[in-house]
Amino acid sequence: MIVYIKAAGGGMVIISSILFSVVLCNSEAAKISVLNELVNVFSQISGDIRLGFSSLPAAFKNIYEHSENDLIINLFKALCDDLDDKENDNFSTVFNKNIDKYLRNILQEKDCELIKEFGLLPVHLDAIMQINYIDELVLRIRRKIEEYSKVSAVKCRMYRTLCLCGGLMIIIILI
Repeated sequence: MIVYIKAAGGGMVIISSILFSVVLCNSEAAKISVLNELVNVFSQISGDIRLGFSSLPAAFKNIYEHSENDLIINLFKALCDDLDDKENDNFSTVFNKNIDKYLRNILQEKDCELIKEFGLLPVHLDAIMQINYIDELVLRIRRKIEEYSKVSAVKCRMYRTLCLCGGLMIIIILI
């Protein structure tokens, strides 16, 4: 009977350590996915400005109405709602507040700071300057994505190995 309990406990430890490694690997993939989605969104906004279709609130509304990503939908819907609210200070403050609210748990602090630079978009300048600003920001985000993509595979292997070894070590200590 004791052997069965030990075997069941050992199996649970191994399974939970493997699941923990899966969670860690998924967090790496989620970070890259969110950054890719934001690159697409910023490129779309740049295109809207380039073609002179709409203002920022209208572009944000277009994004959340046509996006399939729930995080992007919620982020840009909240941005539209907050920009429509007359009590808010300015675009930068509203944008930063919503980035903190929706992306703080997924992205690292330095990544959030990079994304928040979009809030500093020079809306008082002409369309060409705005497009150049957005394109530069998109280029910097793409460099981050490349950096994370290179490191992600190595991190996932490391997570799997460490979690499995940690689970085995716990089993050895407990048995």
